[in-house]
Amino acid sequence: MTADTATLYSGGQGYASGAGGDEDAIAAAEAALAEIQQNFGAWVGEDLDQAKAALERTRAAPPESRMEVAHDIYTGAHNIKGYAATFGYQLVTDIADSACRLVKSVDSVTPEVLALTETHLDHLANIIANELTGDGGEDGRALLAELTGAVDEMAGAA
Repeated sequence: MTADTATLYSGGQGYASGAGGDEDAIAAAEAALAEIQQNFGAWVGEDLDQAKAALERTRAAPPESRMEVAHDIYTGAHNIKGYAATFGYQLVTDIADSACRLVKSVDSVTPEVLALTETHLDHLANIIANELTGDGGEDGRALLAELTGAVDEMAGAA
């Protein structure tokens, strides 16, 4: 944070606390965020593993119970979306959002919905493992367009 930014955020008063407490707190917060970002893959991997486990539970559930179980897939994807946005993983954010839209937009969880959900989760795992930040360039945008197009088709069929 620059001195000008600090002044702006404090209503023109700056962050001068007399003892450097605010600057110390800001530095500590920035260090904590940098550490989390460095371990992003492992950290978000827990939510991805939970979403994959929920996918398997959804597959195993009787068709009439799948929508209820699929909510756990939504929760995992939604968590991933939030973390990724915070740390500059735009493509992860967008694919996780697409997975959320998929789960929320269908009336029933068919084998086709399960397959498309698995495709989303597999792409998320690959992007996270390769630490691909940003939007993934031309290939990332093409992948996202393909996934969101498939979700749009499936949602329209629901």
